[in-house]
Amino acid sequence: MKYKLPDSTFITLPDQVGSMINEIFKPIGTKRFPTIGEMVNSAISVCEDLKCDSGLFNGFIMTGGNSNMNGFEDQVKVVLQEVNSQYNLSAKIFTFPNEKLRSNNCWIGGSILGSIDNFHQLFITKAEYEEHGVSIFDRK
Repeated sequence: MKYKLPDSTFITLPDQVGSMINEIFKPIGTKRFPTIGEMVNSAISVCEDLKCDSGLFNGFIMTGGNSNMNGFEDQVKVVLQEVNSQYNLSAKIFTFPNEKLRSNNCWIGGSILGSIDNFHQLFITKAEYEEHGVSIFDRK
């Protein structure tokens, strides 16, 4: 399996790497981590009213390096169709056509947040967490 690195060079990976997509959507083996479908279901189920559910579902943004994996977008569509039928919602998926932009959106967003003058006021330090515990998350 050929893989394109960010600098546009290609490397050859073992065939097992191509099957990683199956692990993300349908876990295999004894380790049990939530699947993409379970995570989407969990995010929607914490909302108590359907307005919130539909708002979450109408803005599903697919980004990050994993979204560039062959078959990832198709698998996400299958998962969302299953969730659609469970909640009677209609999902809209937004993707960035540019592979490089899609892979680097997290860094771009972090860079934008980091450049905001008062963003450091939102940080929670280790000392604050140790003093206040989890309640510090409600204060900031």
